[in-house]
Amino acid sequence: MDEKIWLGKPVTTSKCAVCILEDVYSGAEAVGITEQKKCEVLKQTVAMLHQEFSTARMPSTYITQAHRILKQVSGLDDPFKKARETCNAVGLRLATRISKEAERIEDDYERFQFLVRWSVAANTMDIRTAGTGYALTTNALHKRLKKIFDEGLAVDDTAEIFKLAITSRRILCVLDNVGEIAVDRLLLEELQRNRTTITAAVRGGPLTSDATKENALAVGFDQSNVRLITTGPDTLGMTFEEMSEEFRDEVERSDLVLGKGQANFYAFCQYRNKFPKNVATLLRTKCNVINRLFDWTENISIVALI
Repeated sequence: MDEKIWLGKPVTTSKCAVCILEDVYSGAEAVGITEQKKCEVLKQTVAMLHQEFSTARMPSTYITQAHRILKQVSGLDDPFKKARETCNAVGLRLATRISKEAERIEDDYERFQFLVRWSVAANTMDIRTAGTGYALTTNALHKRLKKIFDEGLAVDDTAEIFKLAITSRRILCVLDNVGEIAVDRLLLEELQRNRTTITAAVRGGPLTSDATKENALAVGFDQSNVRLITTGPDTLGMTFEEMSEEFRDEVERSDLVLGKGQANFYAFCQYRNKFPKNVATLLRTKCNVINRLFDWTENISIVALI
């Protein structure tokens, strides 16, 4: 859409508070803590929201705090460790299939477009919201994501992004979830064909399904020339309040910034003026708060310059 009136503003509504409580409760149930500890997680989260919740801040700010409460109360540094590892393993198998298909595409733009669409489809591999169940076989997951891939993009700036990518000397990609990062790696390695310097940013600690360096290495980033850095500590998406100096420096140096997922989209909305160059978002929307920004009433796939 031409008029991006939401840029420079947090995309937060009162409904977000309800989703945050549902999210942290579902997380508490998933890790199997006692009923007493579940109540404590909810009490502390409600107290945090009562004191701090405002539509003037990003939703991911509060989700981060809620899941830090879950980690503290449960005594688990990585409450979803097993689910994250399983998701990564499934993502690797999926990426192997996609890579073989991509190798058969001779045209550079068509191959880029193919990998972008798969990267967006893979954004649904989120243990927090997707409901896919990571005990599913690779075949079942591939079928589910292929449906999203075939659906196409509701917002499609792929051609413009491709033109920027092939002329950029430095590209920064802010990664999102475990599992999908295996597919994202294929896209980043494709961008390196132009001898572009590629940096991928992950989280400095585990929080829900967001990927860390450990997760990125597990899906083969150590076998590529993609440079890995952290956005900051254990946050959901990126945040300028807790941003690492390394990440801040890379934002300023990069000619193009690619951001995966809805939480990183929140940051782009609120802090677009802090990104000096071109910024693109790749995501599958997860709620009507975001859908309505793009004049849709259902979840959609988006590849957009913002």
